[in-house]
Parts: sequence; structure tokens; C-alpha cells
Amino acid sequence: MAVRSSYPITLAFVHAHPFPDLVGPSGSFAVWELGDLANGSTGQIDVAVEILPTAVPSHYLGVQSRILDHMGNIAGNAHFEYHVTTPPTFNWEWFKFVEGEPWHPGMVVTTETSQTIQVVDEVFVDQDAVLIEHWDPDHLQLIAIDYDGVSSRRHLALGISSGSCRRVHAVLTKTFHVEPCTWIGTELWEELIWTGGGTPQPVAARPVFIEKRPSDLWIDHEVEPDVQPGQEATFTLRYGNAGGFESGASIRNTFPVEALFIGAVADPPALAEGVGPERTLGVVGLRPLGIRE
Repeated sequence: MAVRSSYPITLAFVHAHPFPDLVGPSGSFAVWELGDLANGSTGQIDVAVEILPTAVPSHYLGVQSRILDHMGNIAGNAHFEYHVTTPPTFNWEWFKFVEGEPWHPGMVVTTETSQTIQVVDEVFVDQDAVLIEHWDPDHLQLIAIDYDGVSSRRHLALGISSGSCRRVHAVLTKTFHVEPCTWIGTELWEELIWTGGGTPQPVAARPVFIEKRPSDLWIDHEVEPDVQPGQEATFTLRYGNAGGFESGASIRNTFPVEALFIGAVADPPALAEGVGPERTLGVVGLRPLGIRE
């Protein structure tokens, strides 16, 4: 089972969540291998494409998506078109930096829970414009900003007024906190919209795709397995995280009815090279109840 999307020469694949298993030359197509799909199964693929500068205004750009069965036969089609409009005639420049790196199409930032991401936008315009940004508040939290625009938990808007067609320079710095939970991919979508007259028109978009490194928890034990009725027994648990930050790890022990938990000693966390923080629980006492004939 697979999904394949094909794009015209003036439109190119940039990014998707989940990311495709195969991307064609110059972003000409993308393929997602779906695997097994049971009755009633549904799914979603969020795709970002770039409309190339060579696209001709008033033309339509068709995107063809197909779902194929295990034999490679086409089982369904989805077709739509983008309409290329004439861009507004005003001068603008937009420089974007994410964690100090210049933005580029398809930019992906890898991070982990509780880290921060700084985004700086520097815009030059000679007519009125609005810089709009959207994000998922369950994934990212805006914790710092240095302008007076309108903002909320999930979007912000910065109005840039050029006055009497003079060139205006605006700088916007934002800091986002990476939120916990099970998500592994999200999008920070930002768009420059011309508002200098008539109907507002989108001018350019600078999306940033954010992938959160998941935690990779592990646990192991040391134990002397032979015990006798009536004696106390001990074992040691060692655990750690070989992946991204985990905000709520816990350990649960289940004991048999013939043994009672007595107590445990936990050492302070230690940093193990190459595997991240590691904590040793130390000695955990077990007192067997014995065996009755």
C-alpha cells in the first residue's frame, strides 16, 4: 500500500509530516509506503511545496495524488490545482534566521523537549505589509518576543507601515519553548502579506519544520537469582536515556505474592558518556514469605 504525489515542473516538494520514503529529482514527486491498512483505517499527510519563480501568473499547477494497493494498482485518485496569481508590485526583502542559521526552503530543525528555539526576522518593505506566524500551542510555546504586534498562544501578526512609500526596516525576535508529549514533528509557518492597497495578497512564506528527538529509555538489572525461604534478597536496577529529553520518566516494579518490598536506595543521577543521564537505584530488598508444605 502506497501513496504517490506528482508535481509539475514549476512546483517542487519541500517537506512533509510524515516524511516520504522516496522523493523524486528536484522534488518532482513523493512516495509514502503505508504498509497494512485495516478496515476503517484513516491517516493524514501534511505536505509543503514551493511554487518556483518560473511559475507563470494566471496559470494553474496541478498536483496528482494516488493510492496504490499491494499489487501496485491505482485504487484511488485525488487531484487539485493551485492558481498562480500576479504578485503585488512593491519592493521587499525578508531575511530569516533560526538558531543563528539562515533560512532556506525545506529547513528542518532538530530539537528536544524543554529546549528553546530562537527565530529572527528582518524585513525591508516600501509599502504596508503584515508578517503572520502560526504554530501548534501543544507543541511550541511563545515565551519571549520583542515587538508590539498582536499575539496569542497559536499565532502572531506584525504590522509594518511604510508611511509615504518610504523604505521601512523591521526586526522581530521570537523564542519558542519545545513542549513535552508524544509529538515528533511540527511546523512553524510564517508568511509576509502585502496590505498596501486593495485585497491583501501573500508575498512569500518561510516555513520551518521542527523535529523533536524522542527519548530512548532503557533499564537493566543485576541480581543473584538463587534465594532461600525466609532470607532477604537484593537486586540492582540501572536505567538511563539514550535519546532526547524525557520530562516524566518513572519506574514500576511488580513483585510476586511470595515476596514483599522492604526498601530501596537511589543514587544521584550520573552522566554516562554517550548514553545521557543515568541513575542507579541501588539495592532493593525482597523478603520471601517462605513455602508451606
